[in-house]
Amino acid sequence: MTAAATVKQGPGGQYVFSPSKLTVTKGQTIAVKNVGSIPHTFTIQGKGIDVVNQAGQSQKVKIDLAPGTYTFICTFHVKLGMQGTLIVKG
Repeated sequence: MTAAATVKQGPGGQYVFSPSKLTVTKGQTIAVKNVGSIPHTFTIQGKGIDVVNQAGQSQKVKIDLAPGTYTFICTFHVKLGMQGTLIVKG
């Protein structure tokens, strides 16, 4: 299964996702890779997407959401501004 895109967690030791805005087609898979030195999550609250990655870990996430715009966060660091926007197309 090839990932349509890769979202990096914690590049440069910062509390950010890169890219912070991502557009995918419903049913595509993205890779979520923690490039930082501490654990991060990739979470879309209320949608059943909640991935925890330890430092250096990577996981694939199937985006099977209805078309629309969603906010993804790191539940550990959302108060520090670690969030992004996922746009799902039909």
